[in-house]
Amino acid sequence: MFDARIGRIGWRRVSLQTSARLYESLQKAVDDQMQQTGFVPPDGYGMSGEQRNGTRGSQQNGDAGISEKQLDLINRIVRENNVNKSEIESMAVEMFGGGVRTLNRMQASNFIDELFAKYPRRNGNGNGRGNYQRQPART
Repeated sequence: MFDARIGRIGWRRVSLQTSARLYESLQKAVDDQMQQTGFVPPDGYGMSGEQRNGTRGSQQNGDAGISEKQLDLINRIVRENNVNKSEIESMAVEMFGGGVRTLNRMQASNFIDELFAKYPRRNGNGNGRGNYQRQPART
């Protein structure tokens, strides 16, 4: 029951003492656990393959490479806009650290979006894609 003699200040002091005791107990448990480390990987662990511009290699860890449809679409954009293929390769290297054929599917998708922004169709529907249509991904 509430003891009127303790009052508001007394409860605050009890609360602070309890909090301090709980914090100390928690800190001790954490310190004890930290002394019993489990597996600690060495430097470079999990970094297999070539690292380029902060991106993973194009086909590591299950990343699928660029699809034939994506490659066809890039070639179609190049052809219809009379763009030099070396310019497109340089653009891919600048963006992803590798040529067009080294891109994974996500990188290729982002690259295609960049191409649409840079080379919009003159007679298209205003979204930069013109007659280009994205096909749903197949699983």
